Amino acid sequence: MEQIRYAIGRKDLNRSIAQYPLYINCIGTTKCSEGIDNITFRYDYYLIYMHEGYLTLHTPQIDVTLRKGEIIVLPPYTTIAKTSRKGENINYLWMHFTGSNADELLNHVHFETNKVYNIGVHFIFSNYWKNLYREFIINDEYVIEASATILTSIFYDFARYTKKQLSSYNLKTIHYIHENLAEDYTLEKLADIEKLSKSRYRNLFTEIMGVSPINYVIDQRMNAAADMLTNTTFPISEISKKVGYEDSYYFSRLFKNRVGVSPVRYRKETVNNI
Repeated sequence: MEQIRYAIGRKDLNRSIAQYPLYINCIGTTKCSEGIDNITFRYDYYLIYMHEGYLTLHTPQIDVTLRKGEIIVLPPYTTIAKTSRKGENINYLWMHFTGSNADELLNHVHFETNKVYNIGVHFIFSNYWKNLYREFIINDEYVIEASATILTSIFYDFARYTKKQLSSYNLKTIHYIHENLAEDYTLEKLADIEKLSKSRYRNLFTEIMGVSPINYVIDQRMNAAADMLTNTTFPISEISKKVGYEDSYYFSRLFKNRVGVSPVRYRKETVNNI
């Protein structure tokens, strides 16, 4: 098992804290192919966000299997049994958090505990985790407040993606795009799938998803590329083709424009830190 784990420095990383509005006990990333089978009892909130594979959770309240792109928050004072199959790759981000305002934050973004949400895999959240790792490494007098600010941003973005997923169920093209990322898309082709005019389709899609259809395609291609850069050894030229770009130089420029760093740098940073 490969596990990245960061905390502010306390030995006791499993407790409920009311001294601060929001407090992250510990945070990390787990990658595993040899199987997981353990039971823990948590006094704090436990967040799990799946990037790959399947992870089964059993608590006194629920029995669920998390899949790629799904997230769950388990409440404090919960006994949790986690299992995964030997030989199946899993990869998930996790966090234990607490604080006097933790309930208020979850209520504010309409995020229920013990409920599975499917938001898809988005590299923005890996970047949030990297920023938290950085805060815990710095570990100065600002770390608690700074990490709480990042935690709040994480839940705001979780809520935004949750609303988009729920609103998108009636759009056939959402599923089509995710299943055919490398296809050559045009607005006319996507509109034909929905049996709408181009202008009506563009307006409807943008209203539901918050971005235009073509920009959504690009975003999903960059998400898929970011995942392959981190979790595979495919050459960048091959990744470029897998997400729909024959010209790897154009893909690299587009990736840097969207993500903020080149594919080469992104792979170097994520493989070393996630």
